[in-house]
Formats: sequence, C-alpha cells, structure tokens
Amino acid sequence: LRVDGRDIDVAAPFVRLSVSQAFVRFAGFDIVQGLTQSTLRPLLAQQGIHCGDDDSWDDLYHRAFLQLVEPQLARFAQPVFLTHFPAPLCSLAQMVPDDPQLSERFELLVGGVELANGFGELTDAAVLRERFVAAQHCRSALGKHNYPLDENFLLALQGLPEAAGIALGLDRLLMMLQGAADMDEVSALPWEHT
Repeated sequence: LRVDGRDIDVAAPFVRLSVSQAFVRFAGFDIVQGLTQSTLRPLLAQQGIHCGDDDSWDDLYHRAFLQLVEPQLARFAQPVFLTHFPAPLCSLAQMVPDDPQLSERFELLVGGVELANGFGELTDAAVLRERFVAAQHCRSALGKHNYPLDENFLLALQGLPEAAGIALGLDRLLMMLQGAADMDEVSALPWEHT
C-alpha cells in the first residue's frame, strides 16, 4: 500500500500498541491512568498544546492524540493496530472485562491514516442508557445542548446477542492501492473543486 508517497509493508508483522502504550511512548504520559481534565491540561500545556477552559476530556484527548501520537504512528513502515481505547471515548463499545477503564475498540492505521475502526458492541440496553445519561450530564455541565435519548435504539437492543463490527474506509483503501494523493482520483462521484 502507498500513503503520501511511501510504501507501507503489509507483508511485515503489523505493529500492535494499546492507546496507553502509544501515549507513554510518544507523549511521555499515560492518557488512561487517572487523568482528568484538570490534570491533563498542564501536561498538554507543557507540550505546547493550547487547551480551552471549556474543553471536555474528549477534546483534550483528541488534541493530544492528533498532535503528539498520530504523527509518530505515521512513521511506521507497516500497519499499526491501536487497541484498548479509553472508556470515555467509546460509549457504544464493550469494556475490557478485567479493566473497565478500557474498551474493546481498535483502529487500524496505515501510514498514519485510519483505515478501519472496530469494537465489540455493547448490547446491554441498561448499561447503554446509563452511559447516555452520563454523557448528557457532561454536556449540560459544559453548557452544551442535549439530545433526547433514542428510546427506539435502546429498545432494539433487547435480546440482541453479542456482536462486533468494523468500519473499513474503502475510499482510503483504494487510494492506498492506487497510490492516489486525492480521494477524487478513486471516487466514482468526485467532488468538484472550485
């Protein structure tokens, strides 16, 4: 596969890193272990990352990931599986049975580009309801608009067996297979550039 003019060796063993391992290795701290908004802000400020007073933990995580970790993952010559995402980022995912701080979510990155994202689906409607309500409380605390709970979705989960899913970016895969620099090069319906 080709990404940004670089060949990525898909025959070599894929790298596997947990989110914690990636943060420790590339940012110098473990994003999962007990970091709150108030403890994460100074760590990011030391790294030169601006944080707003109204930034949620999710906002801070994504700033840190995009600026400190993702550029380093792009340097690998083979694909990278990033596993065990922090629970707050994965409201629809199952948690790791022996560590509820972590989810059963993973991403496959090729040349730093997210090619796939998957997780074990949370099929327990009661637990999911609790997560949705907690998310609403967080949004309210930040002064953000809340959306009503999707009762039809929660009802549909009743009786659902364990499941997992993965989203694969076919457009990105085609770009990598063709060595294309722009998605329009592989799209059947390209966007018009003005």
